[in-house]
Amino acid sequence: MVHTQKTQRADIPMLWKKMEVYFVGVAGMLCFLLVYGPHLMGAYVWDDVYLVQYHPALRSADGWRVLWMTDLWGGATGRSSQLYHPLPMWSFWLEARWWGLEVHKARLINGLLHVGVGVLLWGLLRRWLGGRLLAWLGAFLFWLHPLMTETVMWLTGRHDGMAVFLAMLALWFWPIEGAFRWRTLFSAVLAALCCAGALLCKEPYLVLPLLLALLPWCLSSPMRRVRWSLVLSILPIFSVFMVMVVRRSLGISSDSAQLDAPIMEHLQHFFTIGLRYAVQLLSWQGAPTIAPYNPMPAWLWGSGAALVGCVMVWVVWRWRRSHRHVERLLAERGVCEEGEASERIDRVFVGMDVCKEGAEVEGMGVCKEGAEVEGMEVCKEGEASEGMEVCKEGEASEGMDEVLVKGGECKKGEGSEASDVLGEADLDARAWGLILWGLVAYGLCWGPHLLSMPMIGLWGNRYAYFPWVLLVIVAMGAAVVMREVVSVSMRRVVGGMVVMVVIWGGVATAQEAGHWKDNLTLYRADVMRDPSNGRAMYHFAHAVRMRGGCQQAAGLFLRAAHLDPTYLRSWQNAAGCLLEIKRYREALEPARQAVKRAPSVARMRYNLALALFFTQQHSEALKEVTEALALSPDYAPAQRLFFALQTLPTSRPPSALSRPSALSRPSSLFSHPSSLFSHPSSLFSQPSNRSSIPLQPSNP
Repeated sequence: MVHTQKTQRADIPMLWKKMEVYFVGVAGMLCFLLVYGPHLMGAYVWDDVYLVQYHPALRSADGWRVLWMTDLWGGATGRSSQLYHPLPMWSFWLEARWWGLEVHKARLINGLLHVGVGVLLWGLLRRWLGGRLLAWLGAFLFWLHPLMTETVMWLTGRHDGMAVFLAMLALWFWPIEGAFRWRTLFSAVLAALCCAGALLCKEPYLVLPLLLALLPWCLSSPMRRVRWSLVLSILPIFSVFMVMVVRRSLGISSDSAQLDAPIMEHLQHFFTIGLRYAVQLLSWQGAPTIAPYNPMPAWLWGSGAALVGCVMVWVVWRWRRSHRHVERLLAERGVCEEGEASERIDRVFVGMDVCKEGAEVEGMGVCKEGAEVEGMEVCKEGEASEGMEVCKEGEASEGMDEVLVKGGECKKGEGSEASDVLGEADLDARAWGLILWGLVAYGLCWGPHLLSMPMIGLWGNRYAYFPWVLLVIVAMGAAVVMREVVSVSMRRVVGGMVVMVVIWGGVATAQEAGHWKDNLTLYRADVMRDPSNGRAMYHFAHAVRMRGGCQQAAGLFLRAAHLDPTYLRSWQNAAGCLLEIKRYREALEPARQAVKRAPSVARMRYNLALALFFTQQHSEALKEVTEALALSPDYAPAQRLFFALQTLPTSRPPSALSRPSALSRPSSLFSHPSSLFSHPSSLFSQPSNRSSIPLQPSNP
C-alpha cells in the first residue's frame, strides 16, 4: 500500500509535465476572456471599415481569387498600394463563408492567435532556459501588456497577430543543434514555410530568415554544431524569395522613396524608432492609437546609439566568455559530442565490468537489452542480483554511487559537484546567447519600418507586437544570469513586484480594450491623452461629423488644422464642413491652406472655388474651377460649378475655356453647395491609415 501511494505521488509530476502545455493554453484563454471579453462587442473602427466591413471580395463566393491576386487596398477600394497581405484577408473571407463577419467573432479569432503566440513563447522559453517559472512569467508578460491591445481589438491587427504566430512557429520548428537527420530537414522545411506565411501576412517579416540563421550561432558555440544549420538557412531565404517573386509577377512594387535617404537619416530613424518603442514597452505603458511620428534630435539619438553600442559590446563579451567557460569544462571532463564516448567515463565503467546499452566495451561483448552480461546475472524487476542491491526510485546503491561519482555523474535528483558546475555554466551560456540574439533581433525587426514610418508619419502600437516577444526573451535570459547575484529574499521581493506589475498590466489592458467600442470612443481617448495631437483631433472630428454632422465637427477640424498645420486633411475637411453649414467666409482660409499644400489636387481647387463663388468672388472662383478641370476634366462637381459661373453676366471666361467639349450644361441653377457635388468625397477626406512596409500611401 505504501509503495502504491509513493508511485501515485511520483506520477503526479509526470502528469503535470505532459499536461502543462494545455494548462498554459487554458490560462491564456482565461486572461483573454477576463481582460478582453467584456469589450469584444463593438463597431468597425478605422481601416476595418474599408478592409473588412465594405470589402467587396469578402462577400463574394470567388472573392478569394481577388484577395490572392491583388494588393491589399487595390482589392478593397480599387486604389493600388504596395501592400500584399493575402493570408489574413483570406481568413476573413473564410469567416464570412462559415459564420459571418461580425466584430466580436473576428476579435475572438484575434484573441486566439494572441493566446497561441503566448503559448509558443512559453514553449520556447521552456526549451531554451528550462525554467518553468520563467516560462510562465514570460507568457503572462506578453499576454497582459497594454500595448498589445491594438493587435487584438483592431480587426486589421490580425495581419500582425497571424504574422507573429507564424514567426513563433518558425522559431519552434527551426533546428538549433544535434546531429543532422531527415527529421531535421523536415523541421527546417516547416520553418521555411512559416517564414513565407509570415511575409504573406505583413512585409516587416522579410527579416525572419536572418533571425533563424543567427539563432544557432548565439545558442551553440562550437562551429561544428552550426555548420549544417547555416546550410539549412537557404530554405527560409528561398521561401521568402519566392514570395517576392509572386509579388513582382502581380505587379506589386516594393520600392520606396525612403531608400534614397542618406545614411545619417536612416540612423536617425532607426534609433528613434528602436529607443522610443523600447522605453514604451519596458515602462509598461499604453500609447495613443493615432500618434504623429517625430524623429529624435541628433544629440538624443546619438547618445542612445552610444549607449546601445556599449551594451552590445558588453553582452558579446559576456556571451563569448560564458561559452569558452563551457568548452573548457567539457575538455576537462572529457565530455564529447553526441554519439562519442568520454574516455574517462569508459575507464570507470570498464573497471566495473558494466557495459553501455548497445556499445562494445573492452574485454566484454555487446550487451543486448535484457541479455546477460559475462560475470553478471539478469534478474527480474524488483529483485536483486548477487552482489548488488535493489534501490528505491530516486536512490542509488553504494556500488553505483561510487561509479557515478568517479565518472562525474550523479544520482537521480542529485548532482555531483562537477556536473552541477557544468550545468550552471551551460545554462549561463544559453541565457547570454538568448540575450544577444534577442537584442540583435530587436534591432533587425525595425529595419523594414525605416522605409514606411517616416513617410506615413504615424507610430503604430501594432508594430511593437513582435519586438515585445523579443524583449520578453531578453528579460527572461537576464533573469537567469542574475540569479546568482540576487539573494533568495531579494528574488521573492522582485517576484512579488513582477506579479503586481502583471496584475496592473491586466487592468490597464482592459481599460485600453474598452476604447475600441467605436471610432468616437477610440479617438476621444487619444485626444484626452494628448490634447495637442493634431492627427488624433482630426480623426476625432471626423467621428463627430459622422455621428452629429458638420455643425459639431467644424470647430474640431479647425482646431486639428491649427494643432498640425502640415496635415492636409484637416484643412480640407474644415473647409468642407464650413461650406456645408453655409459659413462661406470662414471656409475661405482653410480652403486656401488646402490648395497651398496640395495645388495639384482637383478637390482642393474645387472647395476653394465653391467658397469664392458664395462670397461673390466670381472671377477668382472661375479661375480656381478652371484649374480644377485642367487637373481632372471628368470631375463632375467642378463641371457643374463651371457652367454655373458661365451664366453670370460678370463672368466671361476666355474663349479657349468657355465651352470644353467634355462638359454639359446642367438643367438648373443651384443655391446650396450640396447641389454642387454628388458625393461627400468632393468635400471631405476620409481618415485612413495605410501603414506597412515599405510603402508610400496614395492619399496624403
